Amino acid sequence: MHYNLKQQRGQTMLLNDTRTDRMQLTQQQREELTAHVRKWANIDGDYEATMLGGIWHYRCDSGIFEDALSVADREWITANTEVDGKLLDKYDDGDGFTNDAYWDLLCEADLQCNTAMGEQMQFATKYDLCDEDVARECKFIEENDL
Repeated sequence: MHYNLKQQRGQTMLLNDTRTDRMQLTQQQREELTAHVRKWANIDGDYEATMLGGIWHYRCDSGIFEDALSVADREWITANTEVDGKLLDKYDDGDGFTNDAYWDLLCEADLQCNTAMGEQMQFATKYDLCDEDVARECKFIEENDL
């Protein structure tokens, strides 16, 4: 399952949420979430040091999707949307910003961050948890528990 960026457009996010409290999870939930973190841990992030840190930053602080990208995601996006460091016209809205075709491409792409965020959303839904809290807890697990 991929993270549905289109579905998230227009929804309220917990921006500038820099809380450091940990989630109260059952042992089973903690083990399941830790397994997810191990799978995605230490993948170089394009904005944060790691992709999981970038996902937290996007989901809980900035609201900027590209903060969630891994270095590999950024390389794929650059290779598929730019030539000589310039955004392809078909992805430019005419004012120098990205258009819907760009975001459609990212939504459909097999990006590491899309897959990791999709798994986090599935976990949150399965246990009726706040998905932003799950993103934050993944960052804490990666930084403190592995």
